[in-house]
Amino acid sequence: MTPGPGFTLITSGAVIQHVRLVRQLAAAAGLEGEYLRLLRTMVDALEARPMDWGDPQHDLLDLGLTVYHRMVNRFTVTYALDPARRFVYLLSILVLDPPG
Repeated sequence: MTPGPGFTLITSGAVIQHVRLVRQLAAAAGLEGEYLRLLRTMVDALEARPMDWGDPQHDLLDLGLTVYHRMVNRFTVTYALDPARRFVYLLSILVLDPPG
C-alpha cells in the first residue's frame, strides 16, 4: 500500500463525457450495475493506492508520469500517475465487449 496522504484523481471534461458514454454502452449490454461498481472501486483505489491497483505500461519521461492499465471483468481502465505531485489522471475506461 502507498504510504502518506491520498492521491487526487483528475479527469478532463472529455474523459467525463467518455465515462458517461461507456455507462450507456454498459447499460445497453446489461452491465450497468457492474460498471457502477467498477467506478466506485476504481475511484477508491486510485485515490488510495494507484501504484498497486494497475499494471505499469510505460513512462512519459518528460512529464514524470507512468501510464497504468487495469482490466476488471469486461472493462479496461487506463490512467497516468504523477507520484511526485500525488495526482492520478484518468485517461479512459473501455467496455471490452460492447454490444454490436
